[in-house]
Amino acid sequence: MFKVFSFSVVPCAGVVFLALGLAAPSLGQSEQAAPVEGLTTASGIYTEEQADAAESVYARACASCHGDKLQGSGNAPPLSGFPFTSYWTGKPLSELMAALHRMPADNPGSLTEKQYANLLAQILETNTFPAGDTELPADEAALAEITFAAPAK
Repeated sequence: MFKVFSFSVVPCAGVVFLALGLAAPSLGQSEQAAPVEGLTTASGIYTEEQADAAESVYARACASCHGDKLQGSGNAPPLSGFPFTSYWTGKPLSELMAALHRMPADNPGSLTEKQYANLLAQILETNTFPAGDTELPADEAALAEITFAAPAK
């Protein structure tokens, strides 16, 4: 069972929190995702160059709300760490990409498809998923075939 945080809405942060649909597991309950078969975020689905290419876009469009290191800031949720990864584990990567398209909060959908894919690669890299030899696609159908797996500990 997931419990959604309550907070007062701030122009940027409140929308971000709701848009990403982040939730934290209820205290005292241990939930584990079922093993995932097929292509996952642990399969090396982005390149280091792709994640690096997102740095300037992240600094310009995301860091003011989500912090310099994707750690979250104020009411803006983190894009890394246990609450983030536990929420997305088991879901298709296309859902996370759809959430990114609702950003930045002050100008949703304003980035190019490549910029959103690069930002997603940066998020995966920050969450210690391995890089590979092929760039992460921006295509929704391709991302629907990739499952967000719990990062290695």
